[in-house]
Amino acid sequence: MASTHESSSIQSILTTATMGATAQASPAPPFGRVEASALGAGLTAGNTAALESVMVLPSGANLSGDVVAGLQGMGPVDFDITSFHDSGDGTATVNATVSGTTWVANLLLVDDRWMLVATEQSG
Repeated sequence: MASTHESSSIQSILTTATMGATAQASPAPPFGRVEASALGAGLTAGNTAALESVMVLPSGANLSGDVVAGLQGMGPVDFDITSFHDSGDGTATVNATVSGTTWVANLLLVDDRWMLVATEQSG
């Protein structure tokens, strides 16, 4: 889902975003069926606002119409909520399957919601 250059840029964003994170007094929210469904719906909705509501993007970044259309056209995203792993530092991972291909989705906790930061194809 992301190229090597995009992955390194996204890793930089993730590192910057988590550097200023402070310990939370309460545990992070779960990533269950409701959260998985909302994330998948936002990714494939076919509009920029929905996509931006579920993804962490660099400041000033704009998503092209081709990217939005490509994500909509990829079909449903099936998140394996049993694979969800909260790292305890505001980041987490969860496996997702799209058109028979499994991906690892890297998530960032933003305002008590898990948002997509990056993906990498599972080996």
